[in-house]
Amino acid sequence: MEKGLIVRARKKDNEAIAEIIQLTERKAYFIAYKVVNNEATAKDIVQEAYIQAFQKLDQLSDDSKFESWFNQIVSHKALDYTKSKQGKNKPVDFSSLDDEEDRLEFEANIKNDKASFEPEASMNYKELQEGLQGVLNELPENQRLALMMYYFEDMSVSEIADVYGVSGNTVKGYLAYGRKKIKTIIESMREKGVSFYGVAPMPFLTWMLHDQMAKTAVSHVSKDIIIKTVGTSAAASTAGAVVTKTGASKSGLAKWWASKTASVKAGVCAGTVAVTGAVGYAAVDYNSNYKQVERAIEKLDDLHSYEIYEYTMGPTIENDEYVGNYELNDRLYVENTDSPDVYSVIYYANPEAGVEQNLFEKFDGKKMASCYSDANSFDELDPNLISDYKEPVIGEDGKPTSDAPSVGLWRLKFETIVKYDTYNENYFSLYNTYYKSLYGKDNIQTNLKKKYREIAQECLNNAKVTEKNGEKTFSYQTYDLSIDDEGNIQEHKDITFNLTVTIDKDGYLKKYTDHSHIDFEYKNEITIANMQKK
Repeated sequence: MEKGLIVRARKKDNEAIAEIIQLTERKAYFIAYKVVNNEATAKDIVQEAYIQAFQKLDQLSDDSKFESWFNQIVSHKALDYTKSKQGKNKPVDFSSLDDEEDRLEFEANIKNDKASFEPEASMNYKELQEGLQGVLNELPENQRLALMMYYFEDMSVSEIADVYGVSGNTVKGYLAYGRKKIKTIIESMREKGVSFYGVAPMPFLTWMLHDQMAKTAVSHVSKDIIIKTVGTSAAASTAGAVVTKTGASKSGLAKWWASKTASVKAGVCAGTVAVTGAVGYAAVDYNSNYKQVERAIEKLDDLHSYEIYEYTMGPTIENDEYVGNYELNDRLYVENTDSPDVYSVIYYANPEAGVEQNLFEKFDGKKMASCYSDANSFDELDPNLISDYKEPVIGEDGKPTSDAPSVGLWRLKFETIVKYDTYNENYFSLYNTYYKSLYGKDNIQTNLKKKYREIAQECLNNAKVTEKNGEKTFSYQTYDLSIDDEGNIQEHKDITFNLTVTIDKDGYLKKYTDHSHIDFEYKNEITIANMQKK
């Protein structure tokens, strides 16, 4: 696809938009149809995805990757559809498929699975195709989508993990499950005397899907509706920005909850209701402030490495008396892998915080290994110093304990989008056990997290949005929760936190601040710097 098409589409060139649709529609429709198995629904998903993509072309940093970026939007919306069928609040269940043995087998076969398959003219693959298609049809829609994303769309494990909101290891378990089912069907055919010697199952699946796509009759989207909606939405966004500038009203990107309120707050929200209303299910709005911040934070996982600078200021209390403010400046280095749950961190020495040497940490899903050293990088570090990997545990006082410091990445994720990586999810889940020992109630921590996330979504989606030099800043206020003496969750709307989140022009999280007064002044500021791409 010519890069010039994307440039023209950004300028709302109708001919360019129509040509992009013509070039990319077949694959997008095939992805959606393979997941939902319904022509009308697949068409609606693709049409909504185009509207979102053309409204948000400024978020595409590499024009040559439009189709890959767009197909990820299609995958997001297909997944959302599967969730809406399961029930609005029911999460996709991966737990029964998260088997370590299966994951190891999957990892051992990644290279072979990604090999190409060349069909032989003398072979009839019809029976094998029917068998594999039968396996795909039997899988739940969300499992089918995971296989499509990896073997057909060529998405990485970390990219798929971002779509589902789970760990990379969990995605590997999911893919391993599908791979095992496909191997089983081939082995059963061989037992029946059907010979497919030399046919590698997963490369064959990839070839089969591309072959099916080429033969698929596409239920075409309406280019006129897309072009009209994109143009209307652009005007509405501009109008909303003008209103905000005059101070008459809050603007904001499309809010998923707008259609549920008594009034629509801005033109951009009205445009969203019209778009999602045309689709036969309640779609998550991927343009909402919350989803933009979520993507910006999780996009950091795609980098090779980056640094976190954290400034903290708060009161110093001695003998129950305020004696002044303390200030801390922390610096962390984060190095990623292909999995968002497998990464390394250096928490650089900070004597003021009681850290005399550099703290090296390696996270591997649910476990962490660490050591202190004067080395300045993992290359300089003596690997024999690193401890054994260990999980968070319940301490002698009955409370969960973890060696991971409460600075940097996990705090940023929690305080903005109320998410954790697998290690910290495991740590905080232990609080369910702790709180039950205190109050005799189950799932207090789980319910607390759920409530915090609801607050984060509501407050972020109501944020004031300002844009400057391609960067976007969200300013909003949130409030605190607590657990009372009977184990009930209590809201404290009088205890407020003033937050700002800034996303840079490339879509990465750049800065977060929390400035609040709870008896005393408190400030926390996190800045992302020195980002290195893979």
